[in-house]
Amino acid sequence: MASLAACGSSSDDGGAGSGGSAGSPGANVEALAQTACAQEGAAEFCSPFSDCVEDWVDEHRVAAVKGCSAEYITYLECAGTGTWVCEQKGGGTYTNEPEECSTLRSDAVFCGPNSMYSRSGGTCEMDFDDEGAEFGGSCTDDGASCSCTKGTKIGATFTIEDCEAGSIAEGVFANCK
Repeated sequence: MASLAACGSSSDDGGAGSGGSAGSPGANVEALAQTACAQEGAAEFCSPFSDCVEDWVDEHRVAAVKGCSAEYITYLECAGTGTWVCEQKGGGTYTNEPEECSTLRSDAVFCGPNSMYSRSGGTCEMDFDDEGAEFGGSCTDDGASCSCTKGTKIGATFTIEDCEAGSIAEGVFANCK
């Protein structure tokens, strides 16, 4: 999956603070994601994915690793208060995030280093390009075996909690940059 889709909208990525106790940045992100998913679900014809909250929390993890947590939180606040529009066309449902939030999402997702996440065949990969300085890593699907595949630390090994985009982004930033 080259990009993450949050609750039926299309986009790219998602840092620190994916969970936690009340008052922690992670708890705030999760609460904002729950509100945004509920707001989408309230729109006619809209039906958020079952892992809607988890997708947005994971997307925030990637944004936070890239130094864009505040931008992503601003987007989530907008998505939780804006008007979602879902249309049924040709047997499918098309979800459009609130128009006023679209630029905020782009600002959050595309700030910081460019990133590319993919997952297939039992592995996941995350690559970054920070103004020409490329680095990246690859992991087994369970996160138990990872290594740097691009940059100055090629061959360095590490582990991560799972192969979700946020987890591998944190691992690659900490070990391969």
